[in-house]
Amino acid sequence: EKGLDFLKAEGVTIIPQEQQTLIDLERCIHCGACTAVCFSGALTMNRETWELNLDSEKCIACGLCVTACPLKIITVEFK
Repeated sequence: EKGLDFLKAEGVTIIPQEQQTLIDLERCIHCGACTAVCFSGALTMNRETWELNLDSEKCIACGLCVTACPLKIITVEFK
C-alpha cells in the first residue's frame, strides 16, 4: 500500500489489473509441485484430503506455478 501511495503522490496513474489463475482440476494429480514455488501462499495442499487449494485473494499472478506444474494445466489470464 505504501508503494502505491508513493506512486500516486508522484502523479502515476494506477490501474488495477484483474487476473485469474486457472487450474484444470480434472487433470490435476495434486502432486503439490506448484505449492513449493507459491511464495504468496495462494496454493496450498489440504492436509486431510491431499487436494490442491487455490486462494485467489492471495494470488499475485507471478506465474511461477505455471512453470512448476509438470502437467502444464495452470494458466494465468489477465483481463
